Amino acid sequence: MTGQADPVEEALAALARSERELGPDHPATLDALEDLADASGDSGDLDAVVQITRQLLAERERVLGATDHATLRTGEDLARALLDLGNIDDAVEVLETTLARLEGMADTGPEDTLEARFILADAAARSGEAAAAIELHRSVLADRDHLLGPDDGDTIRSRDALAAAYTTTGETERALSLLGQNVASLERALGDDHPETIAARDVLARASERSGNADYAAALRRRTHESLAQVLDPTDPEVLDALTELALVAARAGRFDDATGYVAKTLQIRWRTLGPDHPATIATQDQLAAIREAAEGR
Repeated sequence: MTGQADPVEEALAALARSERELGPDHPATLDALEDLADASGDSGDLDAVVQITRQLLAERERVLGATDHATLRTGEDLARALLDLGNIDDAVEVLETTLARLEGMADTGPEDTLEARFILADAAARSGEAAAAIELHRSVLADRDHLLGPDDGDTIRSRDALAAAYTTTGETERALSLLGQNVASLERALGDDHPETIAARDVLARASERSGNADYAAALRRRTHESLAQVLDPTDPEVLDALTELALVAARAGRFDDATGYVAKTLQIRWRTLGPDHPATIATQDQLAAIREAAEGR
């Protein structure tokens, strides 16, 4: 039985084949080079991603021109890769060049610069320039909300980024408002039980608890558990993990009776489905004991 093919090796083979059959300057060959960068990224080789994307940008500038759509998009991709590698100054230089090219085109509108501006805001946040990051993210969010609508995936991504920036400056209420808007957008666009909606609700729950609003966090955790229970088997580990999170929120809020009930239910299911010696069952037993001990010492 042979193992699964290495995606990077497959991408290298496809690139070599395209170079041989179509030539190094053919658009399909350049696309194959981009595929190699993507495969390298999926494998976690960030250095290779930067090296390949730099090469791709130079080739597309030469073959397609500096203001071709694919060239400009490659500039954005290179900036992202540089940020992921921690090369903030290089990323900003690439972004400024890309934005200058975009803004120098006669038919450029706000929608054409949105992603480059978003990455520039991310660069500011990563370099500790919180005020600049907030200003840039607010501008991008306003444009995305107007041009794409409040429920578009990119608009939601901008709200997440701005919320993170507000969190770093201690503007918790603004961050929570944005996270709440994202939950509402995802509920409208994807439904209450979609994994992305559940994940966004989880982010809001964590942020709410950190801000001291344990009751709201518990309500969100309860809704997450109910949503998961509707689409998964009640014994599914994800459903039980959500019930455990609900128990922990209740315990931290001092509602030990609720917390004990949630963990006892989880333990009963895990004991029945996994057995008493399973690590998850043992961990749940330990959680129940800890909550009971905390309740006795209150």
